[in-house]
Amino acid sequence: MEVTAWDCRYCGGANKDTPKCVHCGAPKVVKIYQEPRDTEECLSLVQKIKSFSWKKHGYIVELVAGFLFLVLFLWLSLFKTYEKLVTIEQFSWEQSAVLEEYTAVRESSWSSYPPEAYDIDVDYRNTGKDAKVIDGLTTETYECGSTETEDYSCPQTRQVELYHYEDIWDNYYTYTINKWVLVEEYPTSGTDHSPFFAEVEISNTYVSGIPILGQQRTIEVPGKYQILFKTNNKGIGEEGYFERDYPYTEWSQFSEDEVYTITVNALYNILSEPEP
Repeated sequence: MEVTAWDCRYCGGANKDTPKCVHCGAPKVVKIYQEPRDTEECLSLVQKIKSFSWKKHGYIVELVAGFLFLVLFLWLSLFKTYEKLVTIEQFSWEQSAVLEEYTAVRESSWSSYPPEAYDIDVDYRNTGKDAKVIDGLTTETYECGSTETEDYSCPQTRQVELYHYEDIWDNYYTYTINKWVLVEEYPTSGTDHSPFFAEVEISNTYVSGIPILGQQRTIEVPGKYQILFKTNNKGIGEEGYFERDYPYTEWSQFSEDEVYTITVNALYNILSEPEP
């Protein structure tokens, strides 16, 4: 005969097939769920449940935290701006004076020449280029096939263009023209706020009106004008220094005695330049 063992739901004691618990006298009730029998097993089960819950929800928390951090980082980097004060560490400049002379120059060109040219020679020659010339159309017979959806009757004909290439010939002009020609360039430079052009000696100075061959003139050519700025924040530029170029009209308005403002973001990228 099979003996059915059961556990008391009140005291947890093990019993054989008896109508009541031999330990506490409680009536026999078969438990549907087997609870842990001791404190250690119970604590272990609770710990497993907590651990499983944290692994499941902790991953989501980490994702949310990471996303919020990314949003904050982008906002600080792209939108949050700060004003910083800068001073001028050094000016620098370079420019040049150019000496030109009104000279008769021999030049050449295809097809035409300037209206002021003289002593003109012309030569009809091959340009080294070619052009496509259409001769007409011809009928060509070709073999054909068929597709899954349409049959073709073969052979068929089509119109084909006939052409050939011909060399392009044109007039090549050689002529003399009077113009200002560069003789020499005289550069100057400095690290101050007082740019100047070199003094150039002219043997036959052009004043105004129609120039005469052999006359000379000087042209003042603007160059490069820079300012080296300094800030107390070494994260800006290179160790707190950065250089900017300006047109002379703006460059000349800056002063070493003034303090200027720039705008930067959280990554210290300069968003606005110093203005005079």
